[in-house]
Amino acid sequence: MPAIKRILVAVDHSEPSARAAELAADIAQCSNGELLLFTAIEYPDSPDTELARIARDRYPDQPIALVVEHAVREELCLLGKRLTAATDTPVGCVVESGNPAESIVSRAGRDRVDLIVMGHTGYGGLARLVLGSVAKQVIDTATCPVVVVR
Repeated sequence: MPAIKRILVAVDHSEPSARAAELAADIAQCSNGELLLFTAIEYPDSPDTELARIARDRYPDQPIALVVEHAVREELCLLGKRLTAATDTPVGCVVESGNPAESIVSRAGRDRVDLIVMGHTGYGGLARLVLGSVAKQVIDTATCPVVVVR
């Protein structure tokens, strides 16, 4: 198996994705690799999201999508700083708009990553049938190995 040097960590700011980021940082540290923390925002300008409501309240003159993206990027970079401090591993942060599964796989291909690590949010039953599973879609379409953390 080739060395794992570039790891994309799909972060949705859930507890499983935090555990995935920690595992990925440990793997990167062991292999002298680097991490790319990645978040895809599917509907950054939807007025129904909690972030959009906060954005409207705090920054009424700014486009909601821009404020949401900025807030997500800030959180991602804070996570990156914590992981770098803990493992001395180089960490990059990227936020994109788009379908999460498609965006993860596309970014992994563009950046030629060796491994994708992501959390499993645990949708079950009807929610999985209606929404699908981002993890399953990534597993089914990625061209590199994928580790899913519960």
